[in-house]
Amino acid sequence: MDPRLNPNSIEPSLYARWMEAGEFAVDPAAVLEEGREPFVIVIPPPNVTAVLHMGHGLNNTVQDVLIRWRRMQGKASLWAPGTDHAGIATQNVVERLIAEEGKTRDDLGREAFVERTWEFVRETGGAILDQLKAIGCTCDWDRTRFTLDPGLSRAVREVFVRLYEKDLIYRGEYIINWCPRCLTALSNEEAEGDEVEGRLYHLRYPLAADMAAAAASAFEAVKAAAEGDSGDGADAAEDSDAGGSGPAGDAKEPGIAHDAIGQLPDGRWYLTVSTTRPETMLGDTAVAVNPKDERFKGLIGGEVDLPLTGRRIPIIADDYVDRGFGTGMVKVTPAHDPNDFDMAQRSGVPPL
Repeated sequence: MDPRLNPNSIEPSLYARWMEAGEFAVDPAAVLEEGREPFVIVIPPPNVTAVLHMGHGLNNTVQDVLIRWRRMQGKASLWAPGTDHAGIATQNVVERLIAEEGKTRDDLGREAFVERTWEFVRETGGAILDQLKAIGCTCDWDRTRFTLDPGLSRAVREVFVRLYEKDLIYRGEYIINWCPRCLTALSNEEAEGDEVEGRLYHLRYPLAADMAAAAASAFEAVKAAAEGDSGDGADAAEDSDAGGSGPAGDAKEPGIAHDAIGQLPDGRWYLTVSTTRPETMLGDTAVAVNPKDERFKGLIGGEVDLPLTGRRIPIIADDYVDRGFGTGMVKVTPAHDPNDFDMAQRSGVPPL
């Protein structure tokens, strides 16, 4: 007798006996004819990018406990296994393997690269299923599926068509994460973000000529807020270095009265937007203020000239705008930022 428990000397034979006896399989007749209550878990399919890790072990153990419990209760308990092709992630893994040979996917050509990917998928996918069996998962292995199986692909297309016909999903435009290396779109889960130290920039946008009266009124409101006569955005841009001038002939005063609204040397009124991404200015399609911000209510519905472009863009109101951010006015670039995209959708402003 072994001095200590050796699972490898016991578990494989027990598991093989269970498999041969069909302990994990569920005949549809058990539900359709015998009337047993069904209990089904569709395994969250592991990606075939690599073999399983400890997280998979924990997650699948919990599923196995649930399926065994329901099975002991007499329910028709089915645990359906499968693996996920993982799309771009798997392609990247295969490309790295090819790079070790000093080649690229373009060197191989499309058909050869696809075949290499399938070879990798068959290898890792089989290893994943063996790992699940090794930890005792009681899946119905005859029902194993892969997300690129023809039947599953047809089912997915059918589901999307049916949902579309019932107006439960729609097709529309949305900003994407574009990968310049893969030359394709990436999901948010596949895009890795980095936080970097930035700074706040202030850009002057000239107001349309017919906005002079509204601009002068807004200037007085901003000035009053800066002097403490109003609580709306009094600290909005105290640290701004955008500068500016008040109405023609007035001396420069400190604070947001000059940062948010002012006049250019030629007498035109301007407003100042605050942004961390000034390089996206050419894609702006609106300027936004908070509808509750009393300082800028009179500007809503007006227009500004977008510098360098010869385009006029509207001033819109949206609750997303933080009155305490910079000057309290922000540029809207729908094709660049998801929050800007949502604002544009709510206001009807087109992306560019």
